[in-house]
Amino acid sequence: MAWFNEPELFLLGKWADARLLEDAVRSVRTKFAEVVQVVVDRVKKNHSELDDKGVYLSRDGLRSQVVIGRTNWRRKSDPLSGFFIDNLQVDSLTATDSKPPHKSIFVFNSNPKEAEAVIGKAAQRILGEQEFRRWETCDFTDGGGIWCRLEPRELFGLLVKDDARGFIDRMVAHFEQMAKFTAVVDEIVGTGKQRRN
Repeated sequence: MAWFNEPELFLLGKWADARLLEDAVRSVRTKFAEVVQVVVDRVKKNHSELDDKGVYLSRDGLRSQVVIGRTNWRRKSDPLSGFFIDNLQVDSLTATDSKPPHKSIFVFNSNPKEAEAVIGKAAQRILGEQEFRRWETCDFTDGGGIWCRLEPRELFGLLVKDDARGFIDRMVAHFEQMAKFTAVVDEIVGTGKQRRN
């Protein structure tokens, strides 16, 4: 049995270069996390009522979630309900075989269909008919809402130009669009429809 396969042998032969590349990848992931934090900070500055957040970017680049919401939308053991952007990482913006990023408005609720219906009905009014067609409903055993796929190539192009200003502006705009649903989520949470454990 061979200890190293052909790609690994190649890597061993170029070890100094491989280490530089490894360090550069780590640096890019760190800077990307800083860019995402700028997005979150700008949204929170524009919306002081959105006083809770969660930012998770895995070190391996395979999973990520950014959520912004309100402290009173979080109930006991439930995660934070609110406005999400999932699969937002360098890997999903560059690799065609990665899950594309998407945004969603999701409420953790004991009646997912009801949460989905309330958000869906409001979405037709808030987003308008044409934009609403881009969104899909989502319900799971622990909640419901709506989601919309984001275009990875477009986001990547914005990330690598003009010191990521376009990327930051676009991501803030996605959260601004979802922030229009703050009263809708308040309604679902405030009327006792939110699961209480």
